[in-house]
Amino acid sequence: MLKRMIQLVYVQALQGRTKFSGIIAHKFIRPIVKFFGPQVHRYKGLSLLLTPISYIDKQIISGLGHDDFLFEAIDKKIKTRDDTFVDIGANFGLFSLYASKKGTVYSFEPSVRELGLLYRNLELNGINSVTVFPIALSNKAEILKLSDGQNGNQGGNSLVQEGNYLHDCICRKFDSIFHQEMYKNIRLVKINVEGFEGSVIAGMKAFLSSKFCTDIEIWVELTPSLLEQQGYSLKYIYDLFSANGFKSKFGLKESFQYDECFYK
Repeated sequence: MLKRMIQLVYVQALQGRTKFSGIIAHKFIRPIVKFFGPQVHRYKGLSLLLTPISYIDKQIISGLGHDDFLFEAIDKKIKTRDDTFVDIGANFGLFSLYASKKGTVYSFEPSVRELGLLYRNLELNGINSVTVFPIALSNKAEILKLSDGQNGNQGGNSLVQEGNYLHDCICRKFDSIFHQEMYKNIRLVKINVEGFEGSVIAGMKAFLSSKFCTDIEIWVELTPSLLEQQGYSLKYIYDLFSANGFKSKFGLKESFQYDECFYK
């Protein structure tokens, strides 16, 4: 209880309106929070190990929540055990755990640190119906270097942005893991990979063009500047989905980062 209260004090200090409160939070309270590590919080009917050092965790702990549209998408598309949710960039497993209440879940997370939290959260909630792949998805089989999230944000680990080196990670194509018999049950895909989405989607071409790829939503966090670093563009992403019969919910935007839903 005391450790969780310290987390709450840290979040409240960060939300303070004065520069002084921010200094106190970072200089004095943050080291204590890091020392104690993640603590259990309740959210969306789940017990989750969270630390406010991570941006997503901080949003949940502070009561602001995180990406409510994805919970709505899960409620809409995952209704029976046959309905499949593919979570690419699962982090500590928030959406995987939530979707596992009703459907079949495949989670992809290459970070050893986040994998540890994902497995602990699964155990904490007594869930054994999530298949976890400790790898990244790409447009080919390769080994890449994973970097730590900027400013210590543990949810922002990236294969694109420069940062403190964490470890090498194995990459495989989506199309090399899933086969046509599995396609027909995939109802929802989430791709949140901190700028690596171009490579992930390029590795899904067989799936996207399959006649079994129907009644589906694919939610993607798009970061145009990082897409360009990988030799892709927003136009490439939208054209690829359009060529395979998908529509976009919001349309191409001029923004640093935004979420898009491709569906058919």
